[in-house]
Amino acid sequence: MNGAVGRVGSEITRGQFLKGASMLGLVAGAGGLLTACGGGGGGASGPVGLSVSHYPTLLYTVPWAVAIEQGYFEERQIQLEEIVGSSGGGTTVRNVVTGGLPLGAVATPAAINAFNEGSGLKILGGAIGNTADVSFVTLPDRGIESMEDLPGKTMGFSNPGSVTEGCAVLALQGAGIELGEVKLQAMGGLSEAITGLKEGVIDVAPVILPTAISQVEEEGLVPVFQTTEYVDAFPQLVMIATSQTVGQQPELLQSLMELYGQAVDFTVENPEEAAAAWSKNSEVAEEDAVASLEAIDPSTYYTTTLSADSLNLVVEEMKAINLLEEGDEVDWGELLDQQFLPEDQRVDPAELA
Repeated sequence: MNGAVGRVGSEITRGQFLKGASMLGLVAGAGGLLTACGGGGGGASGPVGLSVSHYPTLLYTVPWAVAIEQGYFEERQIQLEEIVGSSGGGTTVRNVVTGGLPLGAVATPAAINAFNEGSGLKILGGAIGNTADVSFVTLPDRGIESMEDLPGKTMGFSNPGSVTEGCAVLALQGAGIELGEVKLQAMGGLSEAITGLKEGVIDVAPVILPTAISQVEEEGLVPVFQTTEYVDAFPQLVMIATSQTVGQQPELLQSLMELYGQAVDFTVENPEEAAAAWSKNSEVAEEDAVASLEAIDPSTYYTTTLSADSLNLVVEEMKAINLLEEGDEVDWGELLDQQFLPEDQRVDPAELA
């Protein structure tokens, strides 16, 4: 897994991932409160909520931890009061659409589905640009050393429609393996997938940083492939807001998008300090935070840039796992609102599928 070696204090189940709450956070799937002070750059008056997915355990958290520790909120006269973890894509969408939260970072397929269902959501920019945190592992007695050994085997993923299912399908396709050659099995969660691997129900299971570090080390798991070996840039998370918020609070959204970009730049230039900020605001050991950031490339993992290739790949993935019908189209012209992105980070909707 690209050198991801270290130790996490204990295995964290999928449920704990999804419920990860307390102390920190922002856009990626947890509900939180911010207060904008006075009439400054934040562009808001009174409490402001944000949504951060799988906060605070997963790598999605890092830029927000950096923003807190470096005082970026205060620079923009935004006072962070509280962050609470959400339970993933659908919850994050609801936090933004019906919960009154102005900004969220949500799984891209969840944003597209919500838009297609008439939610009035807008995608403002990217957040997480690939799947470098997702790997697939096996056990030594399965006779699997690489992707080429998978035909005839059973490959597990967490739940239907999940990132791990999408990664499994796209990785197989990227390796030139027909989907019918490998049995794909939903296991109900990440910890359940590891249990199924040990019990012989499946031959390959997904793991996610940072817990992948301890699982490989302590449970004798053997890495088979890291998803970015076969899956090109894939926007795991995008920044979303409702059209109403875009119209009523553009200054706040601009400030938060710029804050995120500033925190990403700091993370790229100072990964050890970023790891320390993440550790301070979560239960992730600092050595594991450092190892996790070393295992990914923060300069490509964290990005607000949107690209045609990556968004088209999301549509391809959604059709492959039946989140979209083959003939379905995405109205990108209505879904995207890129006014908060620099010109060089925007995508031409005409290039999108």
